[in-house]
Amino acid sequence: MKRCYYVRVGEETGCPVTVSDEPWQGDLAVTDASAITADRIFAAARRKLGLPLLIAETERLILRELWAEDQKRFAGLLTEEAELQKAGMNTELLRDQTCLEAYIRTQYRFFEYGLWGVFLRESRELIGLIGFSPGNPPELGYYISQKYRRRGYALEAGRAVFCYAKRELSFGQIALRIERGNTASLALAEALSHIALAIPVDLSLKVRQ
Repeated sequence: MKRCYYVRVGEETGCPVTVSDEPWQGDLAVTDASAITADRIFAAARRKLGLPLLIAETERLILRELWAEDQKRFAGLLTEEAELQKAGMNTELLRDQTCLEAYIRTQYRFFEYGLWGVFLRESRELIGLIGFSPGNPPELGYYISQKYRRRGYALEAGRAVFCYAKRELSFGQIALRIERGNTASLALAEALSHIALAIPVDLSLKVRQ
């Protein structure tokens, strides 16, 4: 099955979007015709035009897909590279422009989710990363820069992506992997567990070795 739609994004911008149930044969992969929705087609058009998709906006934060121009914003996070690696983040993605562009081009297109930027709503400063890596169930990963910890940003972002995962991605389960002995992350996991119950999403905890 293959269908093509022309999508208008803004007054003067638009593009054709090909929807297919065959992997990599279109701009949007679906399982069948019932999975085709206006929101998914619009999101595919934005990605095709190189425009990041807004994931969520909270009282203090904006969460959105990454795009090529974000690479220059990663310098501050890379000063904490060892901690990023402990959190399971792909630091090559942050260092290498080609790697970032390839990720953006393939990850969002095929899975419709991945790693998203966490920005302060007021200043638009990048303060961290959050998102899901493919798996059964998908695994939540997050990182907030040291400068902005202990202010509730991780919990605020976590609540937002849980809602998005349930509403837009139909996730029924989410895994969260925590490094052994990380008491701060364990406390956050407990808070996220309460949010997951309210959404509802089954949150399973794993210990990162």
